[in-house]
Amino acid sequence: LSRIGVIIKLAIDENGNRIEAQKENKGYCPLCNEQLIAACGSIYSNYWRHKNNNCDIWHQNETEWHICWKNSFPVEWQEVVIIKDGKRHFADIKTEKGIIIEFQNSPIIIQTIREREVFYEQMVWVINGK
Repeated sequence: LSRIGVIIKLAIDENGNRIEAQKENKGYCPLCNEQLIAACGSIYSNYWRHKNNNCDIWHQNETEWHICWKNSFPVEWQEVVIIKDGKRHFADIKTEKGIIIEFQNSPIIIQTIREREVFYEQMVWVINGK
């Protein structure tokens, strides 16, 4: 599967609503409040990207596999900002019961796995074992 890059599916508009990327939309990052760029083309689904840098060190390049998994859940569960001890991260999925689901399609070091598990507390991993 091809890599799409570091993307944000849902930005925040000027009224605080979560919105998907469209050329006419103006969106802001839910994590850092930076204005985002709407990437709208014919190859991939529309998405948002930062002008400069990604603000969440855990938010990595996503493949079609990752995006398909996220899209299997209600949009209000996707890319939820979790705040704990002054730190902010995007959870791939946060269920209505508060369980975090993280999708992992690429290699990840054990230290990062442990950091995420401590931060999110109640979480499960969905890992592409291919």
